[in-house]
Amino acid sequence: MDLSEKRFFCLRGFMKSGTNWVGKLLNLHPQIDCVGEFHWERYLHLIRDGVIAHAFVDRQETDSILRDEMHGLIRRCMVRLADPAASVIGDRTPHSIEPETLPDDPVICVIRDGRDVLISRLHHLFNRPEVTADFDCHEDMAGELARFQKNPNHFLENPDRLLSNEQVVRTSMRMWATHMEQDRKSMQQGDRRDVLVIRYEDLHADVESKRFELYCFLGVDPAEADPLEPALRAGFRQERPNKFFRKGQVGDWKNYMTDQARRWVNEEAGQELLRQGYIDSLDW
Repeated sequence: MDLSEKRFFCLRGFMKSGTNWVGKLLNLHPQIDCVGEFHWERYLHLIRDGVIAHAFVDRQETDSILRDEMHGLIRRCMVRLADPAASVIGDRTPHSIEPETLPDDPVICVIRDGRDVLISRLHHLFNRPEVTADFDCHEDMAGELARFQKNPNHFLENPDRLLSNEQVVRTSMRMWATHMEQDRKSMQQGDRRDVLVIRYEDLHADVESKRFELYCFLGVDPAEADPLEPALRAGFRQERPNKFFRKGQVGDWKNYMTDQARRWVNEEAGQELLRQGYIDSLDW
């Protein structure tokens, strides 16, 4: 397998920030195949901080194994899983930029308003309760789940109930803020390789110009891309509360935010919302 004939990139972003959408837009280009999600970072942690790290006293030896073996393995796996015709192959994993799974390769980083991420994530949890222990830990959440499963429009009809659990709201916003802070600091490093930041809100406002920017960033001719499919345009005509791709709207948080939830959001992520430019003050 000749890896020299292929180029690679990473697609990153916090969960429910739009990495799926961006990946599908990229795949409209015949030279690109964005595959995933693989979470290679879990294996890198195993090597750097786990079994192999304990086998070598010299940290340089561990780094050499990562560089020469693991990163090569990741690339070979991606080539095998991608379209053979693709010359530019991407790893789409909703995760932070660090740790680097493909060092020296470009990164596309998707950013979205944490308040909209919160709404999207909560809907995702109610649609996929098996992915979280929250419904086992919180009796009120279990009750809301039962009502949602009986009536998919439950939160549309009772919007104040979606963000009613303080711990879940706080945890979700704390996770978002931590992720954003880590990526912001990573991108501020002087030796940081190419990173293109795509704001979900900008993509929503003008999909065509943003996908043009994406193709140019990856060094392919935008004119060769397939036309934009209706399913990949911004948002959906009708909300589908019990679907993975539910709504895709900017500012949906306004439909669900309560005064108490606003306080929890501010206390956990208000400063990062300010730094990212999503609010001008904590009085939003």
